[in-house]
Amino acid sequence: MNYKFLFKKGIKITYFILILCLSAYSFLKPYYTYDLIPYTAATISIEQSSKEKIHDETFKTVESVLPKAVYDGFISGELGQEMLKDSESFYQQLNYYKVKPLYISLIYVIHKLGFGIVTAINIISVLSFLGISILLFLFISKLNRGYLGIIILSLLMVCQPFILIAGRNTPDTLSAFIILLSLFLVLNKKLKILPGVLLALSIAIRPDNLIISGALFLYFGLLAPKEYRLKFYQTLSFLILSAIIYFSISILEHSYGWKTQFTISFLHFIARPAEVTVQLSMGDYFRVLISNGIAVLNTHIIYFIAMGLVGLMVTNIKNINAVYSHLIVFTIGVMIVYFLLFPSQEVDRYFTTEYLLLLILSLRILCDNDFLKVQQWGQLKKQVS
Repeated sequence: MNYKFLFKKGIKITYFILILCLSAYSFLKPYYTYDLIPYTAATISIEQSSKEKIHDETFKTVESVLPKAVYDGFISGELGQEMLKDSESFYQQLNYYKVKPLYISLIYVIHKLGFGIVTAINIISVLSFLGISILLFLFISKLNRGYLGIIILSLLMVCQPFILIAGRNTPDTLSAFIILLSLFLVLNKKLKILPGVLLALSIAIRPDNLIISGALFLYFGLLAPKEYRLKFYQTLSFLILSAIIYFSISILEHSYGWKTQFTISFLHFIARPAEVTVQLSMGDYFRVLISNGIAVLNTHIIYFIAMGLVGLMVTNIKNINAVYSHLIVFTIGVMIVYFLLFPSQEVDRYFTTEYLLLLILSLRILCDNDFLKVQQWGQLKKQVS
């Protein structure tokens, strides 16, 4: 009997059982956040133009679905009461969410298929999580030591921060799935046009994806190995398309801009942002940057950066997998740029995509190298020392 074969099969089966159980649990018991309310309102606003009706229908919808303790928590405090009582203030907050039209449209389509809006939001996150889990499996399952990678994936997917992504009421999981799918099609299938279109469209799911999409277009257009490299006109076309999508959404949905979003997120709440002009001093910016920069050291970001660095060191032992090591460096660079623009303490949520990229790129390198051999470890120790 081939025990090694059975062992590897058992690992794969266990992985998918864990993923299915986690998906089912996340669908039945979602990780509710306040963002659920404005995303519900943004979906309702597709058919409804009255500010008062959007407000009333939104709170009626979420109250009928959410557990009472969760709903009471959302409407408590100064902010919760402001949103509950002032339909104009509530409506003006929706611009922060309408700038994700592809995500809102997908919620609307699923809702029209007969599901409630809250259920539709949960369906998107759970299906995106399943898609991510399948992509992670496909990235490494056929490698020399792919079974070790699957063991690591199985352990990490049921731990923080990944255990929460299937139950989030935000576009983060869908965004991560689209970007991972794009990279999978490039790296594993050698496709170029379809991944480029998906990366550009990801900006309509989360506008800040302009950073990672732009970085990937520049890498695959200028620095990637020849087998993966885009032609110059393709790179330029995708960059232009990304800019068109980003600025079109900003104009059509009346985006308030970076200063207003920064102020509301980190300094103080603005009840009616459409009616004020925000001033942001360099002192305020650097105070937030430094204080939150220290705070994120207590998150998982250090572990994933360390994982990426390990992947880089293993690559240097044996000069292969250059594209994966390049992408690790680019991913860390994207995280730095993003944090400089939006220094949130919630990096475990906002860097879902980057965490997944660092994880799979590092595992791809480790599982494709004989890094477990004694002589390879000796070289690694010499390099570190």
